[in-house]
Amino acid sequence: QHLPEKAATAPALYFLKGDAKEIIEEDQMDTSIDYGLLSEGPSLSVLEEVLTQVYIPMLQLVGSKANAGQLGEGPTIGDTSRNELLSNVQKFASQVSHAIQQLTGDIHLNI
Repeated sequence: QHLPEKAATAPALYFLKGDAKEIIEEDQMDTSIDYGLLSEGPSLSVLEEVLTQVYIPMLQLVGSKANAGQLGEGPTIGDTSRNELLSNVQKFASQVSHAIQQLTGDIHLNI
């Protein structure tokens, strides 16, 4: 199925809730939910922005919170899966960035 043309040009929003277990009351929504508008522009650039500014930091935050309570314990199955997902998302973001550079002809030296 294809995305309707009218929907393809509509602005895209995102909403992130900090804690999956927390139930948020209506009067707490402004302080408990992060939200924003994805910038307009080429799809790959928007994808790169979402990966690097939303998903990777979110996965790193979840991993650091999980590791904070495990002093002296070995990694759990959830930790291994989360770390693997984070690694794969970082690789994918790198590939998207590389594709953008190839398409635009830019050369950037990341230090």
